[in-house]
Amino acid sequence: MVTTIKKILFTTDLSDSAKEVFKQTIRLAGSCQASVTMLHVIEETTSNAKNLVIDMMGKEAYEKLEKDNKDYVQNIMLGKRKEAPIIQQTLEKLAQQSGVHSDGKMVQIDDTIVIMGNIADEIVYVADKNDCDIIVMGYHVKNIIAELMLGGKTRRVMRHSTIPVYLVPVHD
Repeated sequence: MVTTIKKILFTTDLSDSAKEVFKQTIRLAGSCQASVTMLHVIEETTSNAKNLVIDMMGKEAYEKLEKDNKDYVQNIMLGKRKEAPIIQQTLEKLAQQSGVHSDGKMVQIDDTIVIMGNIADEIVYVADKNDCDIIVMGYHVKNIIAELMLGGKTRRVMRHSTIPVYLVPVHD
């Protein structure tokens, strides 16, 4: 069954190459008369990383370190939350710089979302929550083989998404 594309989720890591991925998203949106939701996910530290540190240092040493650095960690998290509006402004600026036009038609930007969490999980969740018809994301050509072998973020999105995922190759 062919999917009618009316809502596109554009995901970005805010790298320079994201501009080309966004241009492709705008072209797709213009050709389908679809709107775009822009998403950036700030990645949280995984429990696997925490467990690795515990294995290396020991549980008691980790708990002491965690207690000693509680205020420091809270300040970092506050800093990440403060970054969200800056990232959102960057996304909006990207839309303005790209003209948000496709063949003379204005493409509607529904929302710019900045959230914290697991990147792949949040992409799939936001796509579902916003009733998106397709996810557009870039992938670094030299890293796609490693991602396919190791189960990276791109592969995880492709595996768990119930909607099509449009991959735009990015050359560094």
